[in-house]
Amino acid sequence: MVIREALASDRNALQSLYEELVSRNVLVTPTQIERFRKDDDNFLFVCDDSGLVLETAQLGICMDAMFNNQPFAVVENVIVDSRHRRKGVGMRLLHHIETVCRTRHCTMIMLVSGAERHGGHALFKRAGYVSDAMVGFKKYLGQSKGKRT
Repeated sequence: MVIREALASDRNALQSLYEELVSRNVLVTPTQIERFRKDDDNFLFVCDDSGLVLETAQLGICMDAMFNNQPFAVVENVIVDSRHRRKGVGMRLLHHIETVCRTRHCTMIMLVSGAERHGGHALFKRAGYVSDAMVGFKKYLGQSKGKRT
């Protein structure tokens, strides 16, 4: 298994993974995947097992005015293929993300998950994320307002 940045050719696999995460309004395009590859502060990672994409997560490195040149990170859209959960795949990707964030001198990593996604919450807690540190809020705008399941 290898953790790598997503390629345009991963479009179908990503589309399937995201459809496991949300109930509607999913449209993954090769063009958008390539935009991630060209952006120094945004990453779309996949866990690839001999050409099979098992997981994905999105990482954004955000500037912060409070701590000079130390950014913070936001992780979103973490999804492991339902057939490959509880096999260490998710932990491997979260460790990779943490390594990238430490390399970029991030002060923290924020991760938001749907309240009902208990399996994911257990993974995040094992990886050292604390759920009682903050209260998260989201406001969906425009076409992205599709309710997540």
